[in-house]
Amino acid sequence: VLYYYVLAPGYLLGHGSPVVAAYWMAFINSLTVFVVFYLGYLLTKKVGFGILAAFLFAVSFESTQYATWLSNPTLGVLTVPLMYLGLWIWITKGKILGPVLVAVGLGFSVQSEIFLIYHLIPICIWLFISRKAISKKSLIIFGTFFILSISTMILGEFKFGFRIIGG
Repeated sequence: VLYYYVLAPGYLLGHGSPVVAAYWMAFINSLTVFVVFYLGYLLTKKVGFGILAAFLFAVSFESTQYATWLSNPTLGVLTVPLMYLGLWIWITKGKILGPVLVAVGLGFSVQSEIFLIYHLIPICIWLFISRKAISKKSLIIFGTFFILSISTMILGEFKFGFRIIGG
């Protein structure tokens, strides 16, 4: 469901043109460069490595091929790096922003492609490793925002008889 909400402005601006919609998705996915830069910077504390990470992402196969793809998995180009940025913030800084970004990134990734739920495994591993720095409050915030971010998908599943389970 999220994909259609994200794609609608592109079709609206282009009066139904898929070319404009593809450019719209390219614009949205180009914002990932800033997420990758910031994550690279946080990991190394060096601007040069952040710029290098952003550049390598910008010229990567995933970025160049999937950014304009008019299909629901294209949202993962932005949401997956956002999720890992949130995980790093959550583990290292303990700020409330961290679990929110992880939950929203994971939830929107799952909405874009259900198999991206596998990202829950490394998240759980990192949270287990860093369990001393993780509070119950942050876990509750994570759970709440994750459920909120997949709520439209859950409602769609209720409406159509849980077809994902059958698939």
